[in-house]
Amino acid sequence: MSDTLVVAQTVFYATFSFAILLVSLILAVVAFYLIRIARHLSKVARNVEHLSDEARERILSYIDELSQLPLVSLLFRKRERKHTENRKGRL
Repeated sequence: MSDTLVVAQTVFYATFSFAILLVSLILAVVAFYLIRIARHLSKVARNVEHLSDEARERILSYIDELSQLPLVSLLFRKRERKHTENRKGRL
């Protein structure tokens, strides 16, 4: 009877050790891929930031070019607001 318990205990410890090694291996692989994904997302974020800076510069240059056109500048020029005494202090 004690021989059976010793064998069962040995099998249990061997199985449990194998399970711990397997879980550790799986966690290491998951960590590797998470780090890889994080690096890839960082590169994507830098590219998006760079592209948004370029797009902003292009839009500003288009606005400058459009503002130099006579018809567009006539339609969209800023008008000065005249403040009257009646409207002073009101929202």
